[in-house]
Amino acid sequence: MNETNATDQLAIMALTATFERAFDLGDHDLHMSTWHDELKFESQFGNYDNHQDYRAWLVGFYEQMKERGGTRHLITNHEISVQGDSAEMMCYLTILSQREVVVFATAMFEDRLVKVDGQWKFTHRKLHVDQQFP
Repeated sequence: MNETNATDQLAIMALTATFERAFDLGDHDLHMSTWHDELKFESQFGNYDNHQDYRAWLVGFYEQMKERGGTRHLITNHEISVQGDSAEMMCYLTILSQREVVVFATAMFEDRLVKVDGQWKFTHRKLHVDQQFP
């Protein structure tokens, strides 16, 4: 791995941490800033291909989790492939309760990213949740 690739990988990991930390804090603007103009989010909770609809889902999901005491999203096992100004990543997600020691869910993300003006942004996130929810 060359130095540029390692720098890009660290920047992508930091972007992922910001995405999840912003959710946990309820900072929807910061969370949305991790997305490129092109947005596609796929999950068992819904599929979104624009900022307005995704943000509405984000706010609603955050409020649901806040009522349950809040969350801590942990991202691990990053596998990142960078080719120029595009990248793909797979990583694990564990969602913990902030109120008590409880795991809400485990999942895996499949991601596509693009580098614009030196900053990495998500263009596509596909969430595979291990559990089934009603």
